[in-house]
Amino acid sequence: MVVFSDVVDSTGRMFQDEHQAVQLIERDLRLFATTIQAQNGQLIKFTGDGILATFDTTAAALTFIASALRQLQHHLGPSLQHRFGMHLGEIYTQADDILGQGVHLAARLQSISPANGVAFTEATFANVDPRYRQVALPLGAIELKGVQGRIPCYAISKQALLHAERGGAQQRPSPWSRWRQRLAASQRNQAIAAALLLTLAAFCDLDPANSFSTFLLDRRLALQKAWRQGTAQRGPQPAAAAVVLLPQQEAPVSRARLADLLELLPPAQFPVIAFDYVLDRVGPDPQASQRLAQRIRSQRRASLVVGYFGAESAADQAGRRSLPLPALLQAGVQVRNLSSGTAAGAGPVQPLPLQLLQPIGPQHFAAAIASGLQRSAAAGRRPAPQLPAEAVIDWSLAWEQRIQVASAAALASAARRGDPAAVVVVGSLSGSRQAEPDLFRTPAAFRRLDPIWGGNVDEMPGVILQTVVGQSLALGHWLTPLASSGCTALASGLGVLLAAGLPRRRQRLAALALLLPLGGLVSVQAAIGLRVLSPILLPSLALGLTSLLRREP
Repeated sequence: MVVFSDVVDSTGRMFQDEHQAVQLIERDLRLFATTIQAQNGQLIKFTGDGILATFDTTAAALTFIASALRQLQHHLGPSLQHRFGMHLGEIYTQADDILGQGVHLAARLQSISPANGVAFTEATFANVDPRYRQVALPLGAIELKGVQGRIPCYAISKQALLHAERGGAQQRPSPWSRWRQRLAASQRNQAIAAALLLTLAAFCDLDPANSFSTFLLDRRLALQKAWRQGTAQRGPQPAAAAVVLLPQQEAPVSRARLADLLELLPPAQFPVIAFDYVLDRVGPDPQASQRLAQRIRSQRRASLVVGYFGAESAADQAGRRSLPLPALLQAGVQVRNLSSGTAAGAGPVQPLPLQLLQPIGPQHFAAAIASGLQRSAAAGRRPAPQLPAEAVIDWSLAWEQRIQVASAAALASAARRGDPAAVVVVGSLSGSRQAEPDLFRTPAAFRRLDPIWGGNVDEMPGVILQTVVGQSLALGHWLTPLASSGCTALASGLGVLLAAGLPRRRQRLAALALLLPLGGLVSVQAAIGLRVLSPILLPSLALGLTSLLRREP
């Protein structure tokens, strides 16, 4: 029987206090040498901070380890922790040294031993005295360095070893002790799976606009809306807003049509109007532009907002070059940045508008809509100062029920019946400058067979997005996402703990069948109740893989 020992974290102890560490090692090695002799063992050599020894039986080897540990705990002051490995196998004598598989395996086994404990293989376990065998804990099939394949291994902690030596073999170690030893024997494939998923989660955090993250978030919000509807959790009700969609065939938008629209919507009943257009050009009818400016000047409306492309926009004439015509500015229009803060694309249809990459503040078009909605009793609060970067628009709310798409004539008729709109947002199916479509992919939670804008169900006009962002500001409502990497790391740790606590794979499968759906529902409910958005897929994969990849002997 070959026994090999080593000091736990000897390098750290040396760097902490080299003189003290050397003294402690020399003291413990002298004690080991005396104890080996008392058990009729043979000390082959000191291995720096450990020993290599042989014994005639496994019982003698385990008695030596237990006796040495018992004597070490009686020392006062600083002490060291040791790991022991033992193996029953053939050895070969060479001068004053020994060689062979038994020596190699004993050296590898001490590296997986618990501190102040001993580890050995299944082959050695079969020859262990019953009083020690009853307190040995299975570590599973472990891959040892330099050894082909995985080998079933066992370990005995210090407490169990001393208890067995005193004749307490009938009492098995506590569940807590067994769980800790199994946890210490967690396997490398669990760490590999966790590392791969953490890498993917970190990528999602660094680039939230990537296709994978966007797809997962879109499905996540659709699930949240289904849960809202299924559990009758309406959530906060957005303030009602009116949207007028003008014909999209006109490029640029007819200034005469805008002037006529203002005539239909008198300032007393419609104090706030927001044009989701860039009016930086005269257009084919200069007289119509002049008439529009005169109409704005004569009405003295409380707020008439016109958009422009912010400097961050990829559109041509971005920045101050896209400001409204001087005549319109002199007539009293207010200017707001049309940026929606979401990811931009190069195609005719922009990506899904889910998570903000830039904050939306008072200088933005949506903030003007929010200020107009404040006039409505439905708003119930002052608009939020801004939507922060990384905020997620909560598409699970029933926005479609609070956005009234109607013609200017229909709105005027409703106002005469005593139902005026607090704010009217004017746009078209092709956006702010109609030669450059302002369309977005429709979020799954907002997609309907009969879209409120009456166009392509998969292409949402930018004016609808601006209205929803304005309503979010008016409500002060958005979702704050948790880091995918943090949630995945936590789930990976829980998976390792679960695998240590449940030795049988069937038990883990049953636990996962309960935990994964429950965790998903808790995550969705937390987003509804606390407005905290936690990922579901990657943490679920991390929990499942790290718990199921552990192999048992």
